[in-house]
Amino acid sequence: MKDPMKPVRTVPIVRRRVRAPKVKTGCETCKKRRVKCDEAFPVCLRCTKTGRKCDGYKAKEKDLLLPVERDIFLDPITRIPFSFPCEDEQERRAFQYFFTKTSAEIAGFLPSDFWNKLILQASHTDPAILHAVIALGSAHESYGGEAPGHLRRNGLARKYFALQQSNKAIGHLLAQRSARIPRSGESVVLTCILFICLETFQGNHAAALAHLESGLNILESWLHDDEEHQPVLSPDYISRPTRRFLEEELIPLFTRLDVQATTIAPSRSLKELSPCCSTKEPIMPTRFTSLSDANNHLADLVHWMLYSNNGAHNMMYWMVDNPLAQLKTRPPPTTVDNPIPKLPEVVLKKIRKIETQHGRIMEQWLEALNLYLKENVDLDPKEMRAAVMLKILYTGTMIIQNASLYNHDLEYDKYNPQFERVITLAEFLIQSQARAKDKNKPLYCVEMNILPPLYYCSTRCRDPKLRRRALALLEDSPRREGLWDSEMLAATARYIIEKEEAGLGDASCAEDIPASARVCILDQVPDLEERRCVIKYCKGIRNPYAKLDIKEVLITW
Repeated sequence: MKDPMKPVRTVPIVRRRVRAPKVKTGCETCKKRRVKCDEAFPVCLRCTKTGRKCDGYKAKEKDLLLPVERDIFLDPITRIPFSFPCEDEQERRAFQYFFTKTSAEIAGFLPSDFWNKLILQASHTDPAILHAVIALGSAHESYGGEAPGHLRRNGLARKYFALQQSNKAIGHLLAQRSARIPRSGESVVLTCILFICLETFQGNHAAALAHLESGLNILESWLHDDEEHQPVLSPDYISRPTRRFLEEELIPLFTRLDVQATTIAPSRSLKELSPCCSTKEPIMPTRFTSLSDANNHLADLVHWMLYSNNGAHNMMYWMVDNPLAQLKTRPPPTTVDNPIPKLPEVVLKKIRKIETQHGRIMEQWLEALNLYLKENVDLDPKEMRAAVMLKILYTGTMIIQNASLYNHDLEYDKYNPQFERVITLAEFLIQSQARAKDKNKPLYCVEMNILPPLYYCSTRCRDPKLRRRALALLEDSPRREGLWDSEMLAATARYIIEKEEAGLGDASCAEDIPASARVCILDQVPDLEERRCVIKYCKGIRNPYAKLDIKEVLITW
């Protein structure tokens, strides 16, 4: 037993200085301080929050910037601790509205990881994207529950707040550019897409088209590796996205936006996103992996068909304007009994070849979609509505592309059964959606869904009953799909119907509308804020041998 009074021998404590481990990754400032870096891009948040200047990230080998991998953005939201990246209460409200409402509606009927995951996660690391998201959420809330163009209560204040947030986003972009702070190409283009959506949402077509052209030019410079296409953005501080990100995320979305802009503004030219998109026929799979996959293939198909149609029309006008190329005398003038101008045989052969080619590949697309639906019989109601929407787009595309090849409106009369199918499917889709959500609630999305087909049904279908059914859907279903606004389309369609049927009495069929009375829209310049649109049009069959008699009218609603 130890003696409790005996002194205890103590061991001296040697205090050793433990050196902090060498930090191998992170920004240069954190490496010098030997602290863990959060590796946020383009600057470390740990530095900026403590007031230090972040020296950025050291380049590897020859690349100043490393491309951001797609998977960094596309990990499911549930895998990371989600928190609102804003401290201001109003900003938090707008961001939450985008998170809960806008991201779910902006893609239309189809689900979209782009809006539900990628954009939301990118907003946590890039201040420009964050403020653009807040601006879009606030703009969406300004009109929520009201007809397009009508502000709800407190909407004007939120609209002004959206403008402030948009200016903040632009300010961050300008500050990063002037300071030459490295940025990923992904974040640059994502910001551009958000600005396109914000401007189309607010009805600013000119600004939206300007942002779209900028985005397309940037994308084109990344896709073409030759001396003719110089980089739009300096590679010294803007990295090029990975090929995977370009092909899976950016090209499909910009292709759909490019097609949308060309359909609403016929005088606009399509952008050639890849070297062979205008000449090489799209490869159609035997089955689609998803409804979004089917939508992307349909957009590629429409893009290619528009190029084909333009090629046929350019050839037509070249042959007509160049008598030496015809090696024949000019055809006889048109008459009331025969209003369709005779075209050179070589042009007709080319048109028939394109028509056959279009029909074959459109049939392949439909077969692939039907096979997908046959193999996936357990689709939920939302997916079923998306499938119906794709059938509407398919039928409308088939009508417009085939009929427009011949460059005269009498060709549309033989597609009345297809017009009726579009209208019937649209009626079902709108009724189904009304049962699922608040009745008469306007919808906003950046994608084309049912508005273009319904507009063509009311303007290109001359059957009085069918076109009025389509017009009624435009008038009773307030919505905005990118550049397409239902109220503007309804007002334009109503004007065309009145113009074409004036003085005819009770027209009962398409044949009652003479060729000389038919209206063809050549271009339109909308101002949705002022609720007006200037349209340029011509009447009668477009004769390539004669100069068009272009008229202009202001339509208001």
